[in-house]
Amino acid sequence: MSSRFLVIKLGGSAITVKGKPLTPRLPIIKKVAEDLVKLYQEGFKFIVVHGGGSYGHPIASKYSLHKGFFHVGQLRGFSETELAMRDINHILASSFYDAGLPVVPMHPSCMVVACKGELTDFYVRPVKLALGLGLIPLLHGDVTMDVKWGFSVISGDQLASFLAISLKADKLIFGMDVKGLFDRDPRSHPEAKLLRRVNVKELNLIDLRVSEGIYDVTGGMRAKLKEALKVASSGIPVYLGSILEKGMVIKMAKGIPGDYTVILP
Repeated sequence: MSSRFLVIKLGGSAITVKGKPLTPRLPIIKKVAEDLVKLYQEGFKFIVVHGGGSYGHPIASKYSLHKGFFHVGQLRGFSETELAMRDINHILASSFYDAGLPVVPMHPSCMVVACKGELTDFYVRPVKLALGLGLIPLLHGDVTMDVKWGFSVISGDQLASFLAISLKADKLIFGMDVKGLFDRDPRSHPEAKLLRRVNVKELNLIDLRVSEGIYDVTGGMRAKLKEALKVASSGIPVYLGSILEKGMVIKMAKGIPGDYTVILP
């Protein structure tokens, strides 16, 4: 089978327990690892990026790190957030390694510079070299240096979209705790319909007012769709689906019909 190159973003709400700080969802992480092993064995190449969930978001919110540097007391918050993100990154890396994947953790705080919360500079050469060797880069949303604000929070979604576009991925996959994009918020509207296929033009017309996680300092679903639009507008299809169900990563990677959303250019 010919190799395919994917960027896979694992949502923090899917891999951690919302509302319970520093708590991973180990069964979900294990399911994802098993899916990734199958893809790797079939010749797929991929980068994995994950969010902060109940690790990074509560701490970053406590210290208002997403607003930039304005008080010396935030400096410990920077360190605390960075350490928490490395903890969840280590949990994922260990699970992937135990499943048989040659994973290599990479920390964006050492590779990325932002300007007013927008990613501007990304030293991607280590990522490219790792891929060339057959390794699987594992990155995460992070607190990074910011030329205007001192520091800012860069989401895993921003990293994933940047990597997908700059490295010309075949597709970008967002693994979430919901099935995809709905015509309204499914949590408050049980009759909401899943949008299985939508193009860039149609997405621009959709009302993106959706519920946001209480600790989500990176913008929740609205910010995710902003990044998805960038990627789809560049000609790369974007898949959004729930990774709470085993096998969904494989379905989205291979384009097997299922309950998920595809955003087409």
